[in-house]
Amino acid sequence: MVGKLRTKSGSQNLPVVIGEGGELPFRSHVFDAILIARLLYLTKDWRQILREASRVLAVGGVTLTRRQSHH
Repeated sequence: MVGKLRTKSGSQNLPVVIGEGGELPFRSHVFDAILIARLLYLTKDWRQILREASRVLAVGGVTLTRRQSHH
């Protein structure tokens, strides 16, 4: 997945941080947007992941989610 991210980012130098979704290694309220893609249905404690996303999201920030489509 990290390889795909780097390929899709093109010439943009996006930092990649690998960690646990329930214990993000970031200060509180630092991100303007958070994207959670195809993740929550795979995790046992999805509520903790959402709590952590809320913790690191800045006031007025946006959380985007994308769920797995079942065709």
